[in-house]
Parts: sequence; C-alpha cells; structure tokens
Amino acid sequence: MAVKIKKYPDSHAREIAMQALYQMKVVKTSLQEANQLSWLNTSPSEEIREHCLSLISGVLENYDKSIELIQKCSHKDLSQISTLLLCILQIGICELKEGKWNYSMLMDDLLELARKYAGEDAVSITNGILDAACKHLKQEEEKNCSD
Repeated sequence: MAVKIKKYPDSHAREIAMQALYQMKVVKTSLQEANQLSWLNTSPSEEIREHCLSLISGVLENYDKSIELIQKCSHKDLSQISTLLLCILQIGICELKEGKWNYSMLMDDLLELARKYAGEDAVSITNGILDAACKHLKQEEEKNCSD
C-alpha cells in the first residue's frame, strides 16, 4: 500500500490538530490527553508536533471569536455544520489570523482536509466560509491600522 505524501509541509500538523480537536469535542478527551497525540501509530516529528499543538492552543484560545466569525460568514445555522467541519474551519481561521501562510496554499490544504474527512459537498461550504472570514479579518486589520 502506497503512503500518500502530503502536499504541503504543514498538512500533517493540520490533520493531527483537526483529529485532536474533534476528539476533544466528541469524545470529551482532555486537552492534556489530546496533546499527547497517543492515537497516532507513529509519533510526528518535533516540528509537526509543535505546529499541531500551536494550532490546538490557538483554536482553544480563540474559540468564541472563531465561532462568532463562522456564524457571520455562513449562510447555515451552526447546528447544520458538522463538528469535524467546524474543527477545520477553526484551524483555518486561526491560521488566517496568524498570517504566516500563503493564502492559496492554506486554502488548498484545508479544502483537501474537508474533502477527505467530510466529503465533496463540504469543500464549497469550507471555501465560502473561509473566504468570507479572510475578507472580514482583512477589513478588521485595515480598520485597526487606520485607528
């Protein structure tokens, strides 16, 4: 069986972070347990582990704000968005706020996660919400810069 190589260096960290956040929400895994990444068959490199833990921390620290932004940017009620897709969206918002990553690369990676875990229909939802969130964050940043 061939191992699929991730397209971008941070893809694996995003995928692990999504899995950890999902476990915390659905299985009620504690943050401490999630940070151990014990469900993985092989331990990730230290770089991937650090980025993953940074994403988990960033999502949790900004949980309410990211949920509020998702609500603003979605035409759906939050109850209609799967828990898994919410995790992907929150990771995306966290990384969009950081501004470290190329927008196209980040979107491509997040859309692949949505496709892999939530199906093809989730791709357009993810794209629409994250695109609107990006525009909102840029407007917010411009407003803060002009103040």
